[in-house]
Amino acid sequence: MRYFVLADLLDRPDGDAGVIAARRAVVTEGPVPAILNTQYPEGFWVKLGGGYSPKYRATVWWILLLGEYEHPLAA
Repeated sequence: MRYFVLADLLDRPDGDAGVIAARRAVVTEGPVPAILNTQYPEGFWVKLGGGYSPKYRATVWWILLLGEYEHPLAA
C-alpha cells in the first residue's frame, strides 16, 4: 500500500528513496513473500500438473493473486 500511495497518489519519481524502499518491501514483507514461501521448490502450489486444480488453491490462482502486486515489482 505504501508503494502505491507514494508512486501513484503522491506522484513521486521512481528514484525517490521512499519509493525505492517501499518497492523493496513488497518482496520482503507482507503477502508476496508469504505466498512465495508456500510454493514447492519445483515451482508449483498444491500439486504438479496443469495448475488449475484444486480450484482457488492451485498454481494458477496464486499466480493471479501475485499479479495483483505486479506494479511495484515491475519497476
